[in-house]
Amino acid sequence: MVASSNGLFSILSVGLGISSGDRLDAAHMRASLYDASFFVQTYAPSLVERFYLRPGIRFGYETTAEAEPPQAVHINERTYKSGVECALLYDWLMIPAISLQGNLLRRTLQLQTAAPIVQGLDAISSSEWLWETSLSFGLGLPIAQGAVVIEPFYRRRWIQRDSRQTSQWGLDVSAALPTLSSK
Repeated sequence: MVASSNGLFSILSVGLGISSGDRLDAAHMRASLYDASFFVQTYAPSLVERFYLRPGIRFGYETTAEAEPPQAVHINERTYKSGVECALLYDWLMIPAISLQGNLLRRTLQLQTAAPIVQGLDAISSSEWLWETSLSFGLGLPIAQGAVVIEPFYRRRWIQRDSRQTSQWGLDVSAALPTLSSK
């Protein structure tokens, strides 16, 4: 995909990503966390041949999933995030990449109750802003002459005031947008 670029930021791609990981809940039980995101990225040549920078922006949503949540009382957690990222990658048969991300998170906790529990004062429901820094390692698999890249990745996360979930495995799929060329 990258080898066809012929100028600064000449390739623009869009994509979707999914990831999951385990994290400890308040009772130190494992819960699964699922993440979906939309991203836009571009490619910039570096000073070293076949190495590129891939800056981008990403918007996502993550939520926890329990096999069988309690029916009488349950805490629902949702997180929306937006951020910037930049990867260093090598254009080859496969595309190894290392990426640094910074995300602003908006996390919402909501207490949900059902009979026989009556919801009184709700000191649990809240919303907060958090900062996340993460480091990803991916291996892109270009298909359709590089117009589409499928990139499995491992991501190590550091979230401000939240050490419950530290890593994710995922998959990004991106497609190059057609470029306008002047003749």
